[in-house]
Amino acid sequence: MAATTRYTAAMIRRSLACALLLCLAGCATLRPQIVVPEVSLVNIAPLGATLFEQRVRVDLRLRNPNDFAIDLAGLDFQLAVNGARLASGVTGEAVVIPRLGESLVSVEVTTTLLDWMRQVEILGKAQEITYDLTGHLHLTHLGRLPFSRSGQFSPGKPPAIPPRQGT
Repeated sequence: MAATTRYTAAMIRRSLACALLLCLAGCATLRPQIVVPEVSLVNIAPLGATLFEQRVRVDLRLRNPNDFAIDLAGLDFQLAVNGARLASGVTGEAVVIPRLGESLVSVEVTTTLLDWMRQVEILGKAQEITYDLTGHLHLTHLGRLPFSRSGQFSPGKPPAIPPRQGT
């Protein structure tokens, strides 16, 4: 009788384990496939300076190509201009990017006096200004999505609209 009880208990454990695996596999297929939202640089505005640092507001446009809204818990990014670091920023501001829509996010960042002076020197000599924006969108429930965007423009001319990624 003890052997039968052990056999029955083992069968129940195996059945429960199989049921759990099937439930987990089913839940994984319910998660929608996310196309990474497009993040683009809209504006850089100086806010104030001290002897050793410069405060800058960086405005970013988040464009959602998905057929569902995306809830963000925040984002982090690094901004380089003409190959030299200008600033990095982070915000914990919750943002909802509507389905097939866009949102603007403004992040106040600090850059060092050395980084700012390096940019002034580079921009004084540059015929073209390039920028690289990289970072992560922190999703409320699903982890984080990396993003990367590059662009260029000529001083005195409006920036060219870069082609959309993936087209």
